[in-house]
Amino acid sequence: MLVVDLDRLADPAAPVMVPISPGVLAADRAALAREVAAATEHLRTVDTLAAELARRRTITLARLRAVQATEAEQARRERARDDVAALAARVRRHDKRTNEGRPPRPALLPVGVRRSPPRPEPTGRPPVQPRRDYDPDPVYTPEQARARWTAGLAAQRRRDAATEARREREATRYSGRSRGCT
Repeated sequence: MLVVDLDRLADPAAPVMVPISPGVLAADRAALAREVAAATEHLRTVDTLAAELARRRTITLARLRAVQATEAEQARRERARDDVAALAARVRRHDKRTNEGRPPRPALLPVGVRRSPPRPEPTGRPPVQPRRDYDPDPVYTPEQARARWTAGLAAQRRRDAATEARREREATRYSGRSRGCT
């Protein structure tokens, strides 16, 4: 049995105390026990689901890393393939400039010995005579090569001086200085 304070009954915010029978109390305890068991089961289910989600997340992350590694490897291989193709193109361009397909030339020949071009296959027509002053594959001694290089530098200097003089003449002609203007 519960005791009710009569002075608190006047307060509308105060709880109203009622007597509780032992049967109702046992029923409430049983209901609370069922709720606790259901909550515990729910927590076990949530824990199981959380563990499953963590396992799936680990698997997914591992797969993602594997896919990223595969993509990175594929991109690296494509870059390497592109680099090799670019290098091969550069080599082909270089080979075109350096007479691709010729047999390898000997490193050194005695001074004065000329390399002769290969003889053409007989076609029944008279062979074309090359110009006598043109040597398609000249052999120069180091002194001759140095003299040709020096002559080339001198010719380039002369061309540069002529170009500079022409530019100066044109600048003077079109500026008005040639007509006495300042």
